[in-house]
Parts: sequence; structure tokens; C-alpha cells
Amino acid sequence: MWRGGPPERIAAWGMIAASVLTIFAADPDGYVQVEYAVLAIDVALLALLVALAIVADRRWTLWAAGFHLVGVLTPIAFMLSPTAIRFAYAWMQGFWAYPTLTALLAGTIAYRRRVKRGTAGRSWRPFSRRSARTRPAVPPAG
Repeated sequence: MWRGGPPERIAAWGMIAASVLTIFAADPDGYVQVEYAVLAIDVALLALLVALAIVADRRWTLWAAGFHLVGVLTPIAFMLSPTAIRFAYAWMQGFWAYPTLTALLAGTIAYRRRVKRGTAGRSWRPFSRRSARTRPAVPPAG
């Protein structure tokens, strides 16, 4: 969180907030049924990661959003098949956090390497032709 650029910091704070909120929203009995409060938190984090993937000049954001999307789809699959094994649902629900965090870690490492080389470039994508012309052309960041 302290070593990344603005997109990495925003994602890290979003993931921390989602983790803390999930602790309070989760049912202590766990995985008996779909937990809609946890699903809402996951959807909010997905919205943040998708927004970062759209506006940040980073490749890792797309990977993180994709991994988290699979995690969000897990309870939806459980809704469609409530007879599924609770262990499989619990395992799949938590599993996708690790690839999402790994994408953030890889993006932070890539950013630090670019800073060290002096080629960090911009953090955000230009959204107009004018802003694209006024900034130097930098290849998309990690």
C-alpha cells in the first residue's frame, strides 16, 4: 500500500475496507446460504476494481477485476444450485482473493521497478485526444 502509485493505493485501501466490512457482515455460522451483505461488499469492491481498470494506466487492474469477478460469481452459482457442497462454496468464495491480491502485488512490484528506472509514467489514462497529445507517449504500465 505504501510502495505503490495512486491506483495501487486505492485498490489496497478498497481491499482492506472490504475485508474489514466482511468480518462484520459475515454470518458466524457461515456458508449455510448466500450471504447477501458479503455479496454487496464484494460487488462494491468489484465496481472499484473495474473503475480502476478503466481509468488507471495499469495492466494488473484488469487481472484483479477479472479474478474478483469470478469470486463474485461464486455466490451467484450457489444461488442457482443451493444443493452444492458448502465446503466447495466456502473454498471458492475465499480462493479468489489470493489471485486478486497477487495481481496487486505484481502491479506494485512493476511500479516500483519503473520508479527505480525513472520510467514510471502516468498513473491515469488520458480520456481525450487533447490530453493524449499533451502528455508524452508512455507504454501501458504493469
